Amino acid sequence: MSPREPNRKHQDARHLLCVLVVLAAILSAGLVARGPAAVAPDRAQGILGLAEAPVNLSNSVDRDAEGPRLAVSQGGTVHVVWQEASDSSLGSDVVGRRRASSGAWAAPTVIEYSARHPALTSFDREEAALAFVGGYVEGDGSQKLGIYLKSYDSAARRWPLAGKAIPGGDGGVQPDIGYADGRLWLVWVDTSTGSRRTAWQSRFPSGTPAPRGSTFDGIVENAQAPRIGAARDATGTDLHVVWMDEDGRESWLTHLWMDAKAPTPQVNPDLGPYYAQGLPRLPDVAAAGRSAVCLAWQEVVPLPPPDRRQDVVSACAPWSSAASINDAGRPSGDPALAMDATLGQLLAWRQDDGGTPGASRGLRFRQDLPPLAGSIWEGEVSQPDLAYDPVTGKLHAVWLGRLPGRTDRDVFYAQWAPLLPSPSPSTTSSPSPTRSATPSRTPSPTRTASPTPTPTKDPSVTVEATPTRGTPPSPTRSPSPTTRPSTRTPGPPADILYLPRLEQKWDGVGVR
Repeated sequence: MSPREPNRKHQDARHLLCVLVVLAAILSAGLVARGPAAVAPDRAQGILGLAEAPVNLSNSVDRDAEGPRLAVSQGGTVHVVWQEASDSSLGSDVVGRRRASSGAWAAPTVIEYSARHPALTSFDREEAALAFVGGYVEGDGSQKLGIYLKSYDSAARRWPLAGKAIPGGDGGVQPDIGYADGRLWLVWVDTSTGSRRTAWQSRFPSGTPAPRGSTFDGIVENAQAPRIGAARDATGTDLHVVWMDEDGRESWLTHLWMDAKAPTPQVNPDLGPYYAQGLPRLPDVAAAGRSAVCLAWQEVVPLPPPDRRQDVVSACAPWSSAASINDAGRPSGDPALAMDATLGQLLAWRQDDGGTPGASRGLRFRQDLPPLAGSIWEGEVSQPDLAYDPVTGKLHAVWLGRLPGRTDRDVFYAQWAPLLPSPSPSTTSSPSPTRSATPSRTPSPTRTASPTPTPTKDPSVTVEATPTRGTPPSPTRSPSPTTRPSTRTPGPPADILYLPRLEQKWDGVGVR
């Protein structure tokens, strides 16, 4: 061997190392360019069979995201919008991303500057509509807010530059939007009179007013977090609206429905409080038919520890029972609800560890049939939203998550196919929530919209009772269709920019 051969071998090794470093850099750049970052597999837990690893859609370092909303078109296009902190006059922008049924995620796009509280719906094959709170700042520094509407241009594949202000929406916050009977339906909290009441309007997709549309004049309270959902079957469509009313330390839910062709609101008198003097918050509504309608909300019993409870509660037509669905004894909240005629309820919520040694926290999921419970995400989460696509059988979810070592919150997305029931579904295929036998209120009959039967419930599930330790006396208040004058002195609402999926507060103490 000549003296030069070892040097030549060292040179070849160095050249090979340089080539490997260059290839690694190219591959890394290609991965970054492909789209949103996939989350480490160990954060996608459970038995859900995720179709893909959860992805970070916002990935905005040092900028918090808020209020993610999701819609899936009949053609399979996924739209996601959220509110993101910025330096604009109103403090936030509405950002969106879109993914076709067979394609990659488009880049994040600012849909509206200086906006808040986005809400999203889809209709027809590839149409989508966005409602949000927009406005401007007067010369004296005061903010003028209102409800605005934008419709996605499916041909040009973009959102228009300017939104259309909704007449009568001045002072509106916390909008939600749905589609039924050829019209867009908006619901929001009206603060224009100094109090807070729930208002609604229907609009044609072009943005022009529909023949009908007004406010819920008969119900005036300190309303928050309204949600609207359509219940369709062969006989027609009902609109269901649910929101939280509040009066001092007391709160309750108001739920009503109306026929889309002749919208005369009817109050549900059977939706009493689940817990005696509990504090229901953050309701959601979904339907698989006119008589297959469900509500979900979080509810707190405001008692000193260890008697305080915070559960996610679900109730369905005919409203004869309600039940807590989260892990017993551990706080939970932020429910998101979808429904399917075969699967029943599809429900996601934020599960906290509650200080329990060895307990985890994260985003949990449960479907009715077959009984199935699992985990979508492990870690710090909040504000989930669900959309079920009956064409593909896929369930889509977005939520806020915080990665380890980060101070900001990002929007994450995942999809999976819920397990279909067999002809004889087994009730032992997965853990199901434990519920005791007696609800905290007496069941009463209710009006059902059509003779369509209610979806079958899990036979292993029983209704949970109210807490046995320190339970307050029976409730003294329930929703009523009569007008209730406000008990507060009218004035500008202190939380006019309150985001409906954030923490609620009672008596100055945070209750998540």
